[in-house]
Amino acid sequence: MPLIRRIVAKDLTRALTRAQRALPEDDIAAAGAIIARAQGLIDSSSDDTPDLPDDQKELRADIEHVMACMQEAVAEHPGDTPDAQQQRRCLLIDCLCAVFRNDFKSDAGRWAANVANVSARTGLVVTLSTLMRDAVAFEVSQSDALGESALSISSILAIAIAPTLNVLGGILSGGLGTANRTSVISRLVLGVFNLGVTLACYQTGTLEAYGRTMSPFVCYSLARDTCNYFFPLRDNLTSLPKRAAFASGAIYSLFQSLGGMGMGMAFPLAGASGLPRAVGDEASAAAALHLPHSLGHSVTNSLLEIEDDLVFGAFARWFGRARADTSSIQEEGFHARYIEELSTFAKELLDTPAEQREQLINSKNFDLYGREIQRLDDAGEDALDDAQKQYLKRLRRELDVYKKTKTLDRQWLSLDLDCNIFSFEELEGMANTERELGVYRKTRELDRLQKLAPNQFKTSRQMEYLAALETDVEKDEEELKQIEQPGQPISLEEEVQKTERRAHLLSARDRPDPLHPRLRPIPSLKRDAQKTPDFTCFDQMIRQTTGLLANAQALTHQTRDQIVQEIFVDAFLRAYFPGVLTPVEFAVLASLDNEDSKTVPSERKQTFVQEVAETRREASDGYRVHAEFRSFGEMSWTELFESFGRQLLLTDAGRQNVFANVVGTSILLDPWVQQNFDERTQLLIGGLIVGICIFVVYAPLYLLHTEGASPGRRVERPGGQGGFPPLRREEELREVLTPRTDGRNMTRRDERAISEAMTEYEPDSDSPSDDDIELGRIPTPRIFAE
Repeated sequence: MPLIRRIVAKDLTRALTRAQRALPEDDIAAAGAIIARAQGLIDSSSDDTPDLPDDQKELRADIEHVMACMQEAVAEHPGDTPDAQQQRRCLLIDCLCAVFRNDFKSDAGRWAANVANVSARTGLVVTLSTLMRDAVAFEVSQSDALGESALSISSILAIAIAPTLNVLGGILSGGLGTANRTSVISRLVLGVFNLGVTLACYQTGTLEAYGRTMSPFVCYSLARDTCNYFFPLRDNLTSLPKRAAFASGAIYSLFQSLGGMGMGMAFPLAGASGLPRAVGDEASAAAALHLPHSLGHSVTNSLLEIEDDLVFGAFARWFGRARADTSSIQEEGFHARYIEELSTFAKELLDTPAEQREQLINSKNFDLYGREIQRLDDAGEDALDDAQKQYLKRLRRELDVYKKTKTLDRQWLSLDLDCNIFSFEELEGMANTERELGVYRKTRELDRLQKLAPNQFKTSRQMEYLAALETDVEKDEEELKQIEQPGQPISLEEEVQKTERRAHLLSARDRPDPLHPRLRPIPSLKRDAQKTPDFTCFDQMIRQTTGLLANAQALTHQTRDQIVQEIFVDAFLRAYFPGVLTPVEFAVLASLDNEDSKTVPSERKQTFVQEVAETRREASDGYRVHAEFRSFGEMSWTELFESFGRQLLLTDAGRQNVFANVVGTSILLDPWVQQNFDERTQLLIGGLIVGICIFVVYAPLYLLHTEGASPGRRVERPGGQGGFPPLRREEELREVLTPRTDGRNMTRRDERAISEAMTEYEPDSDSPSDDDIELGRIPTPRIFAE
């Protein structure tokens, strides 16, 4: 395309210009119009978009989505009519909702929505809370300057609230059993640090300043956590990794150090600093809060908190993202292909004559064994988990039994034709094989050896073996005769033992049943016996059963064939589906079982494959966050009190202790900093002290929220909660065959042949449903309307 455009823009234009000069003057104008028209057509046809990388394609799709939302109303309702304006407002709201929901798939769109959501929630909450903190700090300092009580009740409460909430939360978590080692250590670190700071302030005589300074921070923390409770952030975090807490804490500490120095230089009159330095009641009473500096300080502080929410979320998602389980991902890929392959094979069986199906099924089953064993061998023993190792062991044992059974059956057939076809050693090996398969009979082996030609016995050991075998058979015969002879009455226990021994001797003498070598379906290997449907006539059974109500339901032939295909394919999949399901597949199956789905088995299996792929995609997705209002209508009173208690005794308790520790350490070291450094250096050292303290208490604040963590519980952090709703692909419209009546029976209650009532389809009532292969959990719609 670039070469063609260069030719059109330069070479072709020059050639046309030269040709135009040779034309008569009357034709020049017409030629110019034709050339202009041709160039316009060429330009309009050169809008082909070059191939873009996947991330740029997603970004372009997001941009086009936003533009479409904003431009659709203008295109449909041009002008400034009330309808057009209302339509534009609705589409603008839809666009903003897409941002708040963070429905964008590209990295750029996702992060733009992340920044917008965090800025809207955290920025607004922190700005207002910080502005309130500055106002409270100013009022407290003004009251102190006017000579009011040095250590008031509010200051005592401000000092005591942090350790009180921490202790109450620890006692409650211990009583409820939600505490764990990480949360206990976090509470101890914050509590011991707070206790040390309080005692140090008491010893140094700075407890008054400590209480006065803590009052605004207590109000700030309560206001911020209350707002966060009603307007939480919802993200896709699945864990709170320790590495993420320490990494994010280091960055946040650095930004707080630099931000503290910057705010001290840019807004020196914010909060209590706006109080006049001169001593005097009139000046202090007439002073007012410096709103511009306090507002600047609030906005800057909100930017630091926005950075913290974004950085911690990104680190937590990065470190907490489960490592790609290559083995499980490959296993899921094989399972998806097996579902498609076996479904196609089952459909082909329906079109195959019944007498030819058994051979095709056995061949397919043998092929599945070979492919599964080869696949697991290629993966290597180190790459297999315990379930896969056990699965491979069962496959090999079953295949070995099948081969030995088939070989033994051929040997028996050969012996019936020629009793001297095998040597003594071969007959001895045959007896060992019979013992392994549980079909060994002494009388049968003796009969074989006695029919053997005398020249086959070449060693004395072989003769001794034959003699010992004859002796054992004679002893068994004598014992059996003694048992069958009537005797004196004996106890019930002895009678039971005698009967069991007689049955054993009779079975050892009887001829065993003929062998029927058969390779069991792979799903049946986890139990000793399974009855698999006879797929040579299973479709006829379905047709006969469906035909019983065909007239009552007025089913068409097409509908009946569809029902037969659905049930036949589903039963074949459950009977022959190979492999061990991964944890992701188990979770998807559990979610599908919990849903009240009204889908036929074929569509349900497609949903299963799509959900597994979607779950894997979500696991590899980056950090995603959106803002929401807490929904109280869906919460019970127990859940309401539990969530509010966690917010107060977990999040707020941790934040109060963080502020208490940082503020107390700064007050303790403030005299030393003022005595040894000039004003600018004091800002640097003060910021460094604050940064170090924040780094120490940052990780305990976040790791404290691991309290009560469990696989089924949402991950919580200060101001945020996991459980982001996953993105779903737009489902393609599928053709649904809806049976109609033929006019004889007009059923208004339910025209569909497949009822919405769901039931578990069992091909064999003798087999316990709990032992079916996992895909058997997928319910099959009941084919009879109730």
